[in-house]
Amino acid sequence: METVFQRESGLGFDETVEALKASAAAHKWGVLGGYAFDEILASKGFPQTERFVSIDICAPAHANAVLAKQPLAGLCMPCAVLAYSQAGKVHVAAVRPSAALPQMFGDASAIAETLAAVDAELEAILSSALA
Repeated sequence: METVFQRESGLGFDETVEALKASAAAHKWGVLGGYAFDEILASKGFPQTERFVSIDICAPAHANAVLAKQPLAGLCMPCAVLAYSQAGKVHVAAVRPSAALPQMFGDASAIAETLAAVDAELEAILSSALA
């Protein structure tokens, strides 16, 4: 199982970012904020030739279920969806929680069902944003 969902976008960069936000909202996930890493780094004297925007999204019911059984999973919340450009193409990516959390915290059987649902919803958010 891959640890990261990755897709190439056929949209422009800003359109991709907006489509991701709209898709998250359409799937009943909250858009909590985000960071334009390219702009932040440029303001600190590290200009970028590519764009990098991280969008923080959360499904409160899933977050509640996971935190109740694995409090340290809060270190991985909210879910980050990354839009980035590379060699003239726009890409999106997100960590697959069912692959990453067991690597970080060991036995995840108590939250496996919830993680599978999060995986499916994250994949749907990315796919519908790029459709």
